[in-house]
Amino acid sequence: MPYNIPATQATQASVYYLIDSSSSMREELDGSPKIEHVNRAIAEVLGKMVQRSTKGSTVSPRYRLAIITYSDQPYDLLGGSQTIKEVVQRGYPRFTADGTTDTAAAFMVARNLLKQDLPNLRQGHPAPMVCHLTDGMFTGSDPEPIAQGQH
Repeated sequence: MPYNIPATQATQASVYYLIDSSSSMREELDGSPKIEHVNRAIAEVLGKMVQRSTKGSTVSPRYRLAIITYSDQPYDLLGGSQTIKEVVQRGYPRFTADGTTDTAAAFMVARNLLKQDLPNLRQGHPAPMVCHLTDGMFTGSDPEPIAQGQH
């Protein structure tokens, strides 16, 4: 799947967000807790996706999203991937921070969701993208082998 195909209603883009919501995300960065930077970033990116997907008052399914938040364990916020329209109907998520950081478990959930969705991604669609919002600290096993597809 090429990386240069634009997201449209006919060629939906799949985006998987992994959100670190561990207690280290309560630490301040530029005068605000790191998790607040994440909340603002997610609200902004979802707002842009909605804007790009809207004609008149209709939000078309230009994007499919999965949102996995994690601390002690991962939580699939949407119950799999959903269209941007379905995400808007639920309302934008707001994250809080607490617990340890099991990044490896979050990558396993993302990998399993991606494997589940791959058969539905047709030729000519943009390559799926995984966006990881974290401060880079983890307390569980090393997530890199999973992220590299070696596990």
